[in-house]
Amino acid sequence: MTRIAAFYDVDETIINIKSMFSFLQFFYQSCDGQDKGRSRFESMMKSFQTMAKERSRAEVNRYYYQQFKGFNRNSFIDMTQSWFQEVHQSDNFFINETLETLRWHQAQGHLIVFVSGASHEILRPLASLLNVQHILGVQLETQDDLFTGAIIPPQTIGEGKAEAVKYFMEKHQICARESFAYGDHHTDIPMLQCVGHPHVLRGDDVLEQWASENNGSFIEVIH
Repeated sequence: MTRIAAFYDVDETIINIKSMFSFLQFFYQSCDGQDKGRSRFESMMKSFQTMAKERSRAEVNRYYYQQFKGFNRNSFIDMTQSWFQEVHQSDNFFINETLETLRWHQAQGHLIVFVSGASHEILRPLASLLNVQHILGVQLETQDDLFTGAIIPPQTIGEGKAEAVKYFMEKHQICARESFAYGDHHTDIPMLQCVGHPHVLRGDDVLEQWASENNGSFIEVIH
């Protein structure tokens, strides 16, 4: 028996924030205090922005997780839960137009899968809140419960998202032709190409052009 799934990018597709950076600010301020933590976060964001001009999203993503090298995983999980409790109650946290589609898929009995460059630990509180059972996120390598700063392939960015989605569909006997995917950035195209029903949020010209040429559907977000 084959099943139908709906694959969702998360940041700026389901929620209105970039979860990794939002969490990083919380992490620094929890570790260093408000002022020092904010200063450290702002400095790190400048480093990310400089890297992004010359390097790929995947490289920036790997550099991000190197910042947690030596940190205890259980403490990290506790911190992600505290962070989520703080941010998810803010106004406009969810993108309601996409959230409605997720609820519709759940009502149809479709499998819901988050596919993101954020780590499992960062995504888990949101998945629990929305009753999403499956996460294809970055897996952080540990040794003796401490992060090594490395990630375990596949890295769920760009083509890595497609690799993870294809493996998931094969493992869970998902019908690709009848399944759905949602994304907001052109790096989501490899994931969107895996299914018969790709949906894109407007705002990325490259992605919109791709959707127009590939029978993609558009989601109009009201801000």
